[in-house]
Amino acid sequence: MANRYWVGGSGTWNTTSTANWSATSGGASGASAPGIADVVIFDANSGTGTITLGQTVSVFRATWTGYAGSFNPSTFEINIVGDGASSLWASGSTATYLATPTVNFTYSGANSRTVGLAGTAAGERIINANITAGTGAFTLSGTTYINNFNCTGYSGALTASTLVINGNLTFSSTMTFVASTSTMSFAQPGSKTITTNGVTIDRPLSFPASASGGVWTFADALTQGATRAFNWTAGTIKLKNGVTSTVGSFGTFGTGQKFLQSSVAGSQATLSQASGTVNASRLTIQDIKAIGGATWNAFTNDGSVDDGNNDGWNFLAITRPVLRRVFTRVFQPIIP
Repeated sequence: MANRYWVGGSGTWNTTSTANWSATSGGASGASAPGIADVVIFDANSGTGTITLGQTVSVFRATWTGYAGSFNPSTFEINIVGDGASSLWASGSTATYLATPTVNFTYSGANSRTVGLAGTAAGERIINANITAGTGAFTLSGTTYINNFNCTGYSGALTASTLVINGNLTFSSTMTFVASTSTMSFAQPGSKTITTNGVTIDRPLSFPASASGGVWTFADALTQGATRAFNWTAGTIKLKNGVTSTVGSFGTFGTGQKFLQSSVAGSQATLSQASGTVNASRLTIQDIKAIGGATWNAFTNDGSVDDGNNDGWNFLAITRPVLRRVFTRVFQPIIP
């Protein structure tokens, strides 16, 4: 295994060119292009300008720390084959992405991997991440922002703290998602698909105001941990028709209208919560059957709408307390 440092600013990253590779940070160029057993490092001595990915490349690890130039992945992808501390775009980088990179974590063994994907809430420096193989633990360190996140082929235990998904999410039926009190958010507008493949999401879920206009379609049944909040502030959620999706504690928030629908118009989806009272406001509901031990209220005088083919919902008006004012008159005595 060798370290390969990018130097000289602008250039093309491929499997043959030695023009921008050095054996030391800020050193002379001319080192061999990194291969599958090498660690690639972009740092403050790499120069500025634009690094252009010229073909799909495979390396052991890629670390970005302190690099302040631009990165253009073009139409190509990066394969990370190593175990251990495989870190892509570590915090401290201020680089600019000219397109969203696709990074494939392809190590197929049982050793653990820890990966840092430190994007930003504004969508900067995020990647499409694919975990394509492996049975060992895979840990996403720190607050993680990902565009499309696909775990097809992975069979281990995924651990994450705060996780923000801007695109599509696909879990593998052979993996587990480690329980956490940290929130997983779906934070951007646009049409997105969530595929759990039977994996329980035992953590809070959030569809925040930043995702106004978003449409999330569940391709299969959602199973959420029984104590976890399902907080929804904006957009449209389409539950898989013909199956039962289970949430922990369903709640609607904010002043915008939200839309709860089946994935197939005219065919009911079932939503279950084991206990408690759901008081939904500003929610238009269509083709949804509500079950479980919970009471399902949708307040019509607070914006909720029965759009047809619903069961189990109480469409009713909020009963507000009547405020009464007691007026006391004080008469000044008349003195003759």
